[in-house]
Amino acid sequence: MGFVFVGIGIFGTQLKNVVPDSLTFIFYLLGMLTYVGGFYLYFSVKKRRALILSLLFAAFFFQAVQIGLFGEVAMFAVMAASVILPQYRVRFLTKLLFFVIAFSGVIIVQSVKTEYRYITWNGKGADMYEGQGNFSIFSDLVADRVLDPSKIFNERSLFYLNRRFNQGFLVAAAMYYVPRVAPYAEGETIWRSMAAVIVPRFLWPDKPEAGGRDNLTRFLGIKKRMSYSMNIGPYGEGYGNFGPIGGTIFIFIYSLLISFFLDMTLKKALKFHSLIIWIPLLFYYVLTVETDILTTINSMVKTILFILVIYWASKKYLHVDI
Repeated sequence: MGFVFVGIGIFGTQLKNVVPDSLTFIFYLLGMLTYVGGFYLYFSVKKRRALILSLLFAAFFFQAVQIGLFGEVAMFAVMAASVILPQYRVRFLTKLLFFVIAFSGVIIVQSVKTEYRYITWNGKGADMYEGQGNFSIFSDLVADRVLDPSKIFNERSLFYLNRRFNQGFLVAAAMYYVPRVAPYAEGETIWRSMAAVIVPRFLWPDKPEAGGRDNLTRFLGIKKRMSYSMNIGPYGEGYGNFGPIGGTIFIFIYSLLISFFLDMTLKKALKFHSLIIWIPLLFYYVLTVETDILTTINSMVKTILFILVIYWASKKYLHVDI
């Protein structure tokens, strides 16, 4: 099943950007089966696990380079470590070395990501790399940064790097805008998010879109469509609706609900053991700090339905009880 899931995941990733918008999330979930399949493969063997894990990570990274999206690989690498490493005793210095290497990799990828996307997505500056594939272009850009660190460690680059890492910047922007310019939403965006999860778009054509654009308009006054993802996150949304005290209480209750759901999932995993492998996918958007509440709830509901379908289809058509 691990090989089956990896195969389906690669297929889903290739089609995600060409299918209609209404099917994008379904093919996103199909693409995520690559990572789920990787976990199945890892836990299905007793020997050469390190080799298998290395090959899988290399395949995932190559897939990310092809589409120019690296956040999922980084997030799943962290969650894979949290699932796998507790089985072993790892010395502190080893953990520290792993963290330094991983963080350095994130900084390098972040420094080349925008330029890489301009070249591969928009064709800007592509003349310099004529005839080269995506991986070759990415390798050249990374090598350029490694050989000349000044392109990373300069005032302009570090400013944008810090701003990209600093979710507090967007929360602070929301606190500056509300209520000075716009009043508190008094729970409006929260209830609209709940309703948007349940009501299909053909019954509610102008319902809020996942991704944060509505929150940027409501709480920051940004009306233009961004060419990149940006969101005030649940903290900013909690403040924008209920103010500093009410927002704190809201986030506390919201966190309790997420914790309760995780606890229920772990209890279900006592009966359906492989369910624990799906937890990184199920809680992926919960751990993404800039994801709005609509995206979080919407993704969790759809992912639950997706997992149920996969369990049912595996047993029905492949005669495998996963």
